[in-house]
Amino acid sequence: MADSELYSRLLFPRRQGYPLFRPQPSDDLPEPVRKIGTEIGDVGVVTEFGCFDPIFNILRVADDPANRFGVPPGFEQASVDPKDIDARVLCHLPGTDISNTTVNKRRLDIDAGIDLNNVFFPLGAGAVVEVSTNSKQTALLLLPDGASRWDLRRKQAFRDYASKHAENWYAFVNGELGRMIGNGDLYLVTGVTKSTSWSVAALENNSGNGNVSLRLKAAQIGTGNASCVWQWESTSSSVDAGPRRRLGEESWRDNQTVFIRGFKVALRSKPKLLWRTPKVVSITNSKESEVFSKSTSVPNPQPRPQSGPSNNLPQNSPNNSDSSSASDSDTSNEYGPHLYHPADVINNYLLDCVPEAMVAVTHDDEWASVLDVAEDEVPEEYELIRRVSKQFDVEASSGIALFAVYRSWAGQLTISRGRGPSSSQYWYRCLRASWSKNISQYDRFIKHVSTEQDTPHARGPSRSKYWYRCLRASWSKNISQYYIKHVSTKKDTPHTQTRKYHASRR
Repeated sequence: MADSELYSRLLFPRRQGYPLFRPQPSDDLPEPVRKIGTEIGDVGVVTEFGCFDPIFNILRVADDPANRFGVPPGFEQASVDPKDIDARVLCHLPGTDISNTTVNKRRLDIDAGIDLNNVFFPLGAGAVVEVSTNSKQTALLLLPDGASRWDLRRKQAFRDYASKHAENWYAFVNGELGRMIGNGDLYLVTGVTKSTSWSVAALENNSGNGNVSLRLKAAQIGTGNASCVWQWESTSSSVDAGPRRRLGEESWRDNQTVFIRGFKVALRSKPKLLWRTPKVVSITNSKESEVFSKSTSVPNPQPRPQSGPSNNLPQNSPNNSDSSSASDSDTSNEYGPHLYHPADVINNYLLDCVPEAMVAVTHDDEWASVLDVAEDEVPEEYELIRRVSKQFDVEASSGIALFAVYRSWAGQLTISRGRGPSSSQYWYRCLRASWSKNISQYDRFIKHVSTEQDTPHARGPSRSKYWYRCLRASWSKNISQYYIKHVSTKKDTPHTQTRKYHASRR
């Protein structure tokens, strides 16, 4: 596992957002952008090295330096009232450490009897700080000068903006810019935590008792009355410290982004047929393998022309697997390493829930809210979804996008006041639509299959025809059985009962 991914995975339970292993802005950014660092409104990606790469900013005009690559088609500049920004100066005090484990810090160049609230001060030539921990895996962020955070209060406007423009964003980034961004990798930033200086470490120690000890030393930059910065004595890639200032940048403050928070945006990949009998599953009573879809893709809504001979078989039919694979490769290949993010798990689940939805948007606050303070790691995917589905409702917006909505808001929803269908009826409609689509696709396919012997022992198309009849019968049976058991009897699911409870208390 890469150092940057180990670092983020271990610090996710601290519920601060996405931890950046490389907080310093990229050197190739325009100077006005480097001076500010990552800001609210940025749309970009977290790279494999653990830094945030901004592509454009929705709050800036099209020709702003922040939009140096241009803007997507149909770009509309968004606006935010300054009163909607929640600013917390020095929310992390100087000398703070954020880690997945207990960390001991000790100043070595000063008498041990002196009580220092901040071991990183005073900073001068010869200063040394020892950092030690006892853990098999350690992710550590040190903030010698503390850190401040800024968060957008009204997030719904950004959520709606992202769902409206998501397809244009991916078309622009993967098409015009040729960035080969993975599906779900685009981030719309709604909050940042920034510092003036930082030190990070991502360590694995599977031998011995897990004791780890590292040292930071003060290094002078420049000449004359130049200032000092903290640097690790180790030169390993698993540690880093900053900032590394250019000449004239010594006075810059709070432009090093240690955490980002925002919306992860995913598109639906090209639909594929189900080759196994689908099942109605309950998120609270099912196995992990029954809940998740492992597909990933690189979306680019602009289709590419297909070459080669044509035939009458549907593109996704069993006997056209070669052409199906070639088609899928245009939109469904994953380019480069894909970094783990809890929001990706939720987005995949949301798209699985509502077949007609084309966009899924999940905010970092949503997965963070279901983590326990005492947890040392993010739960497994199945457990994460179970918690999210218990605390949030799924909301579909015009069949275009869906979002996780706090269940405490349920009394505001028609479905929650007992005037609309039960959640069983809602999911029945979704499942029926999905199964009926598969049946329709197979009906078209079966017209082109040989009418010869169709038994389990048949070969080629006839064998496919035999299994098709079995699958079709199974799907039709599932539809009818689910309707009889849950919908016709108006039997409420646990989620519907919970929503009615909240509504009744209003």
